[in-house]
Amino acid sequence: MESRRANSLAPVWMGCLGAAIVSIVASCGVLGLMLAPALGGPLPAPPEPDPTRPDITIYVQESYLDRMLTSALPASMRDSAELDVQSDNRLVLTANVNLLLAELDVTIVLTMAAENGELQVGIESIEAAGGDLMELLDINEESLSDMMGATIQDQVEAGLGEGARILGVQMDEERIIITAWWP
Repeated sequence: MESRRANSLAPVWMGCLGAAIVSIVASCGVLGLMLAPALGGPLPAPPEPDPTRPDITIYVQESYLDRMLTSALPASMRDSAELDVQSDNRLVLTANVNLLLAELDVTIVLTMAAENGELQVGIESIEAAGGDLMELLDINEESLSDMMGATIQDQVEAGLGEGARILGVQMDEERIIITAWWP
């Protein structure tokens, strides 16, 4: 009776032994493939970083910018404010400002570019009722542009990490495309 039981378990033991042998051989083969480059010669050097090729490309949709901008505006301007991203690297913000005695249509035109690895914002014009508000209010365009650029650059570094360099800025009708590189 015992020999019958041993005879019935023989195929199971042979299957287990075969599986163990196959797994050992397969493990040795995988290990050999992993070690072959290291034992066959020196490892190749890591690729040299190319500062002209971006590491990352960021797409910022016009609808996102519009939502963020309008949420930052006073409640009286939110419904009338509209942002337009233009293909010539301009951002045009139009809003209707409701003053106590009159309504005033305001148009702000900003430009964006990459310069010396940083995102630069320029104020092309701020107009209301056909007149230049920058001149009327005696606002220094360069200092206001520098302040806006520094704020945006701080946000870029906070998002991308210290040392990130902006390579380029492009716009189409629906988005801003920013390319960046890390040293």
